[in-house]
Amino acid sequence: MKEKFNPYDFHEKILENIDYDWKVIVIAKENKEEALKLIRQLGMLSLVGDDFNVSILNLISGFAATIFGRNLLKLAQAECISAIWYVDEGIYKLYVRTIKSLEDLFNKLPHEPVVVSISLSPSEDLIPMPYNPEEPINIAIRIAAENNKIIVFAAGNFGPKENTLNPWSLAPWVFSVGAASKDGNLLARFSSRGCTSDIFNRPTVVAPGIDIITTHPPDTPKNKIQLEAEKRIGFYEKVKKEDWPSYTVVSGTSIATPHVSRIVGLIMHYLLNMLDEYKKDKGTMPRSFAQIYTHDQTMKFDERVTSQRLVGNYKDFGNVRIVKYPLGEPFPLIIKQILMDMAIGIANYKPHEVGAGFINIEIATHYFGKYGEPNPELFIYKVIE
Repeated sequence: MKEKFNPYDFHEKILENIDYDWKVIVIAKENKEEALKLIRQLGMLSLVGDDFNVSILNLISGFAATIFGRNLLKLAQAECISAIWYVDEGIYKLYVRTIKSLEDLFNKLPHEPVVVSISLSPSEDLIPMPYNPEEPINIAIRIAAENNKIIVFAAGNFGPKENTLNPWSLAPWVFSVGAASKDGNLLARFSSRGCTSDIFNRPTVVAPGIDIITTHPPDTPKNKIQLEAEKRIGFYEKVKKEDWPSYTVVSGTSIATPHVSRIVGLIMHYLLNMLDEYKKDKGTMPRSFAQIYTHDQTMKFDERVTSQRLVGNYKDFGNVRIVKYPLGEPFPLIIKQILMDMAIGIANYKPHEVGAGFINIEIATHYFGKYGEPNPELFIYKVIE
């Protein structure tokens, strides 16, 4: 019974607070109807949003619920229950809503390639937190990625210490995005770092995420940090006076993430058009395609662009790198490798800090702008803060 509770110390917490209402996600085995019946008996189904829809998470064969500690102990004894996951109360609604959003997307567009941008992380007191492939949100992300959904995730704002990356951004098929200055020369101090000893615990790339002018709800007062940032960057000279209430200045990996999502959409748009063009010309689909990168590769120290690549192989000719990408690999892995190959190395920073390097829309347009901007249908932004 004890092994059904996650994370590892959840069982002990329940025993200490047996009459507490715990926010949990319950994963069922094959008999989901029996599991739902038990949850209705032992707890109150979670309400997410204002429409009072019960949180039945079909994508992961799970249920979001609020249940007394003593009833959780009873629930764990049931054969139809596979696992019980505790979710921090501060992010519970957003956590469940993220899974529901991925489920809705999967139902509407089961296999179509779509970019999903997510800015959600555990609370800082839970960091460092290891990546667990069996965690509910990671199961939902894996299923989405297996069906051509490109998941772009904020790396977190818990830097500059090592081993502070958002664990939900660490799956091989997820794009983990850190924050840097607009020119790519400076890594944001707050941008979460990975581990020097673990090639898989590092961001994918970093993108502009310091002092970015972005939209702001005009009826919402701006906070002190935003007002100070506006003064610092000359906001009032750059933005028309009538637009001041609708815009502000923001920093964070959550603002760098949609920038990378736009780049991913551009790459997808290029590939889809390139493949369509090839098929019309040759009557068949290519097995691979080659891309030439002409920028300096000497400052890129991430093994994921050399000896530990996700897909493809390369040859260097001076500063020119020619990469051959096999098209039989999963779409998310191909695009993730392209993103890392295209990134620009940053002097004085290591891979666990910046991943493969810096990327912005100008760099991406240089290499993949042949067919113009992507169609809006490629994007379903779920930016959650």
